[in-house]
Formats: sequence, C-alpha cells, structure tokens
Amino acid sequence: MLDRSGARIVADGLAYANEFALSEDEQYLYVNETFGRRTSRFTVGTNAKLMNRTTVAEYGRGIFPDGIALDEDRGLWITSPVSNCVLHVDSRGRQTVVLHEFISNHIDQAEDSFRNAKFSRAYFETTPANTLRNISSLAFGGSDLRSAYLGSLLGDAVPKFETDIAAFRLSAGTLTGSSEIYMSKNVKFRIAVLPGDGIGCEVMPPCLALLDQLARESGEFSFDFQEHQAGAFAYKETGSALPASALAAARNADAILLGAMGWPDIRYPDGTEIAPQLDLRFELGLYAGVRPVRTFPNVRRILADDRAANLDFVIIRESTEGLFASRGKGVVRDDQEASDTMVITRAVCESLFDMAFAIARERKRRGSPGIVTCVDKANVFASFAFFRKIFLERAALNPDIEARCAYVDAVALYLVTKPWEFDVLVTENMFGDILSDLGAGLMGGMGFAPSADIGDRYAVFQPCHGTAPDITGTGKANPI
Repeated sequence: MLDRSGARIVADGLAYANEFALSEDEQYLYVNETFGRRTSRFTVGTNAKLMNRTTVAEYGRGIFPDGIALDEDRGLWITSPVSNCVLHVDSRGRQTVVLHEFISNHIDQAEDSFRNAKFSRAYFETTPANTLRNISSLAFGGSDLRSAYLGSLLGDAVPKFETDIAAFRLSAGTLTGSSEIYMSKNVKFRIAVLPGDGIGCEVMPPCLALLDQLARESGEFSFDFQEHQAGAFAYKETGSALPASALAAARNADAILLGAMGWPDIRYPDGTEIAPQLDLRFELGLYAGVRPVRTFPNVRRILADDRAANLDFVIIRESTEGLFASRGKGVVRDDQEASDTMVITRAVCESLFDMAFAIARERKRRGSPGIVTCVDKANVFASFAFFRKIFLERAALNPDIEARCAYVDAVALYLVTKPWEFDVLVTENMFGDILSDLGAGLMGGMGFAPSADIGDRYAVFQPCHGTAPDITGTGKANPI
C-alpha cells in the first residue's frame, strides 16, 4: 500500500500476486495469485490492512489468472495468458469461459513444466495463437461501459469487443462484436472420441472423415482425434464402462464426440443399463442437454399440416439432476414399494435458464421469435413449483426475451398439434428425456436427431439414437 504515510506491506505470503480489483464500497480487495492459480478476496481493514483471506475461485488446466475486473454484482472477469482466455466468475464462484483462443499442445507443455517446477517466462512470451496474442489485462470503458479492452502481452494491437456488461451478467452470454477474432487460423482442436457400442462404432469412422474434410476445406482449423474405449462391451471386458483413461482424455479434450453406448444383454448387477454417457454428464457437470428439432427437405413429413414442413425449435433438458439424480440410489422396500427422489437445485437451474435465454437471444438475432417456454408440473409438485419460480426470476433479468410457462402434458399435446409455435423449451431431466424423443419423431426418427450435453467447461456431442442391435453389422446404417 502506498499513500501519504509511505509504502508498507499489507499482505504477504501470496503465490505470485498479480493484478487486483477493489470493490465499489472499498470493503473487499480481490487479488489474482497467478501461480497459486486462484483468486483470493481480502477484507480491507484499518490502515488498509488486508484480513480474512478467502479463496473465491480456483482454476484448472491452462489457467494462470492475470488481469481482473469487477462488475456491479461482484462478478469477476479474469484473463489468462498461455491459454488466451477470458473467464467470468459469478458471485457463487461458477466459472464460464467467455472468450478463448488456445492451443492444446501449448497448454500441455505449460502444464508439464508447471508440475515439474520448470515453468518459465517463455510461456508468457510465446504463443501459437495469431490473434489474441496472450491476452493479459482487461478493463471496461467507454461512456456507457459497453466496451471491454483487452491488453496483449504480444503484438501491437489491443483488441476491442463491444459488450453490454449487464446483458452478460443477466444472460450468461459472451463478449460479442468482433466475432472473427474468436478463433485464429491453424487452431488444432483435441477431440476425445468414444465410439461406444453397436452402431456407434459403425457411424463414427465416416463422421470423423466428414469432420476432417470440413477442417481441410475451412483452412482455419484441424482436429486431433483421440479414440478411447467405453461402453457396455468395455464393461464386459474390463469391468469398467468408463475407464479412468477415457475420463481423463475427456477432461483434457476441447470437446468429446460420442457414438452410442449400451447393449441389451449387458447390464449392471441390479439390472440397469450400461450408460457411461450419463456418467459423463455428472462427472463433467454437463447440466444442459441441447436437443435441436429441425425438419429436413426430402424427408417424409410426419405431420400433414403444411406448417410442419419447416419446424425449427430447441428443447433444452437439464441433465444432471431432476429425477435422474436418483440413478443408482433408488430404494425398494420389502419387494412391496419402490421410490426415487427428484432433486432440483437453484445453482443448476440458474445456469440452465441463463443458457436457455442466451440461446433464444442468439436465435432471435437470426430471425426466430425469441421465446423461452418453461415446461414443468408446477401445479402438482413442490419441486416443479420451485423450478418455475427460479425460471421466472431469471426471466425478469432477460426482458428482451419472452418467457412462457406450460405444463408438460399440455406441451406433449402441442408438440403434435402445433409444434411450429415453439422456439426454445427448457425442462427437467426426465421430462426432457421424453419430449426430446417426441421431437426426434417430428424430424423423422431418432437417427436424424442431434444432441449436445453442455456445461461451463466441457461438452459432449452425439446422436440421440441408441446402439441399434437390430441393424448393427448389417450395413444399413446411414452415417449422415
């Protein structure tokens, strides 16, 4: 601390203290400890003495917190060189990567050096990235605080992104404006490939070939596919449906590509199916199951009404709790009664609804109506009444998007009688599991339906269909 009294130490013992931010009321000081890989908060006491240190965020692979800015809700914006990213940490400590341009191999080398106490300044002075160039500092400015300025350790340019801080805070969106700067050329993405079982193993090779062709034609990125065994047959052979090596690869990948998993004749001792795709959702915190529903030309129309020819809506299914929270925990009493427990938490619901409003906002920008419908059974169950309550709270923070509520039985009816009226639907895990299959039926079948399970740091992409034992090995599967 430097003031009229001179210079004095107000806190020590930090793990390479870097930039800091003072709260508006001057009660708290937030400090980035770069090599501690954490952000600490201190209470500012008498004579500027820093007290009551707490850790508000700890960071993982490739993140070395450097720049820091504080928004009005005490949410933190953190920059990290080496991985070239900007993170948002909300008041609950939840982290969202909002901008990045990283190279996996570069991060791997930095991580190995860091673990072996050989980390050097060179990782801050070099980067394979071409655009962001080791972003370091961040500050909000402009007359209305709509501009985020990112300082770069390398290069002469200072990228500027037009953003609305309030809109980000309320919708969990991203920095927007100069979208071409989000990814430089020659980026290599590491993809953990899990073909799984049955038809999954048959459709995966042509899928990888298509992705490689897409990358070659773009000339801007490439893929590093790393295949691992997981699924029912892995369980039969090794006793593990999701081996530790496969889970580790998923954690270290930029994205996970999954085929299909499970097999009718291979089950756990309690009779339940082998479903490591569900384990991934829980292990990686993939709380949002995004299921687009879109009809295609030259595919037999399921509904006769002409308005069903161009369906385009999205079902977002909560994927880590709800009724599925009881998976493996259900109770059977004396062979006379069975029960499972539904779990709805505020933290997951807020993240889920924020994503739903963000997706609706992006769709609205491209011409969709901008409507989010909460699908529940709030008239019967307290858990769903709580689910709807949180939805309406988040809706109030997103006034540019229309919010609606509907009971699940009515929505099942409307998906058959007037599905063209929907834009984005968001619902609990079990309801989403059922309604997304109905949506796939409107497209022409499960084989047409895509799926993404998305969390704050990881994402799994896969088809909605199962392993199709009836046609596996017959050459009938359409890999497209």
